[in-house]
Amino acid sequence: MKNKRLMNYVHVAMVCVINVVILFLLFVPFGVKKYLESTDLYTYGVTSIAGSVLLILGTMLYYKFVNKKPLKGMGFGFNRRDIGFSVAAIVLLPSALIAYMALLSSQGLVSAEFNANLFSDFQLIPLFLMIVVAWILAAFSEELLYRGYMVAMLKHLTIGRLFVVTSLFFMLSHVFKGMSPVYSFFLVIGAVTLLYVYLKSGSLLTATLVHAVYNLTTTHLIGKSEIAIVQLHQDPELQYVFIADLLVYIVLFLLTTVFYRNNRARKSHSRSSIHV
Repeated sequence: MKNKRLMNYVHVAMVCVINVVILFLLFVPFGVKKYLESTDLYTYGVTSIAGSVLLILGTMLYYKFVNKKPLKGMGFGFNRRDIGFSVAAIVLLPSALIAYMALLSSQGLVSAEFNANLFSDFQLIPLFLMIVVAWILAAFSEELLYRGYMVAMLKHLTIGRLFVVTSLFFMLSHVFKGMSPVYSFFLVIGAVTLLYVYLKSGSLLTATLVHAVYNLTTTHLIGKSEIAIVQLHQDPELQYVFIADLLVYIVLFLLTTVFYRNNRARKSHSRSSIHV
């Protein structure tokens, strides 16, 4: 039993290494980072989609051919309750953040304006949809590894240790973006929240959607991009960003608790011993 658990840790480490190597190759030899930082949304979207697909394939192929386990073991279910939760999150998260930015703007704390004519330019709609797909795939690549794969391989851990281990791995995976104490804190809290969503729902797709909605909203729907619903003329101060993230985590925690209050982790993907 101990040898099996040790091998599970080895497998987790190997998959993380594979993901890091893919990111390193994309960022350094191929110089993909400059395209991900590009203000041209088409360039950003295509690059992000391609990189995410590679990461997804790396994790899936390892789980299927090295671990020799069916992919459904990571929780690809999506029932009516998951649909209801996802719709509520898709509506409430952007609405809460947009309302928060409107409040800050009304108090003169940020310089922002509502872009009422966003979709009057029909040429932006395909671009908007591509960015949505890019964020869904980016979120799925992370949920697949840090929630789906790790929970499937480390289900012997207590719930507390599972939260600690997956959150630390998630935080360290973002080393390419810098590791300031504040940013690291946000990553850990985000990882804890997403794991809570995953364990309560039992659905990797549900966790992916709320992850994608958060990233899309904070990066493109609110900001300086051409598809922003709320155009910011300057970056908000750090304390306002902290409050915005805290608002998101509170909304997600409450939504998850309400929708899945009588729900335990689904047994369909071998997590019957894990309950939250």
